[in-house]
Amino acid sequence: MPVIDRRGFLAAGSGALWSLAARPPAVRPSGRTTVIALLLRGGADGLSMVVPHGDREYYRARPTLAVPARDVIDLDGYFGLHPALAPLKPWWDDGSLAIAPAAGLPGVLRAHDDAERRLRGVLNDAAADVRIVELGGWDTHVRQNDQLPIRLRNLSREIVGLAESLGDRLRDVTIVALSEFGRTVRENPNGGTDHGRASSHFVLGGTVKGGFYGHPFVVGTKVPRPEFEKKEGILDLVEKSIPPEWCFGAHWAPNGWTFVSKDYFPNHKGDALYAMHGSWNSTNKVGYRVERIMFDPQTSKPFGAQMLVGTLAEDGKTVLARPCDVTEAPDGTILWTCDHTGKIFRISRATTTAAAN
Repeated sequence: MPVIDRRGFLAAGSGALWSLAARPPAVRPSGRTTVIALLLRGGADGLSMVVPHGDREYYRARPTLAVPARDVIDLDGYFGLHPALAPLKPWWDDGSLAIAPAAGLPGVLRAHDDAERRLRGVLNDAAADVRIVELGGWDTHVRQNDQLPIRLRNLSREIVGLAESLGDRLRDVTIVALSEFGRTVRENPNGGTDHGRASSHFVLGGTVKGGFYGHPFVVGTKVPRPEFEKKEGILDLVEKSIPPEWCFGAHWAPNGWTFVSKDYFPNHKGDALYAMHGSWNSTNKVGYRVERIMFDPQTSKPFGAQMLVGTLAEDGKTVLARPCDVTEAPDGTILWTCDHTGKIFRISRATTTAAAN
């Protein structure tokens, strides 16, 4: 997985990205694309990138840092782009740009290295050929409004420059701009924001359908969250969001995930595996399993699920293990970790055994 650092990126400009995209991957399995990931290292402030200008609470939480509503480039009446991201607007208008607001990794990860390691794992699972460009300078604890517009202006120019340089090859390449985590909603006393959980991610190219993927007001397939049911215009906002391909049950807490790429389980190849941490704060225990999501090879749509391992006792109440991550071993068996027992377990054709303490 090639990586180019910020200094090399700035020196080469879009040409560096073009050279990464122009090199064909050694192997590209059918249905998978090349991904060029722009990693905004440091924790990019998603609320300044995709601004909730229709929310009064945003302006109350950020009396000096909030982007004035008059300057926001409106997208749907609630969200809008930071003015420095104006070059992205035409791509949104023609349905090419997808945005995931309030997106982040499961769990609470505030250390840059740990979060970046998890993020790289997700990227590797998602595509056959991943090229990562690291862009630093997004850790804006102080004087955020002096730094962020410059970063965003450069980011939008590079995304658009790369997309235009690729031309027809853009259908085989997906450009993703994402960060290892986001910033706090409230500004701090130093004119900045501190480490938070979610950021805003941009996706362009490949077969991407533009629009909002996920929405802080939406639960599952276009159902308003209860606390926002009476919000003005909520149904219109919900209707504009793109629902997920697959919905898990409430409190199931899917954490780690991976795709099956090896032949050890021939009937599972191409399917997704999820580690379900479980409903520790719910009266009725749900989740607590490693689950397989099956995909139709013709449409690439998920059509069913199968539990591979359940970690509740027969009484349905006693927790035996809490799966928190899952991956493929080199031999094709499946490893999953448990933060309840501190062990790693192996799923083979015959049995599940503890592989390590």
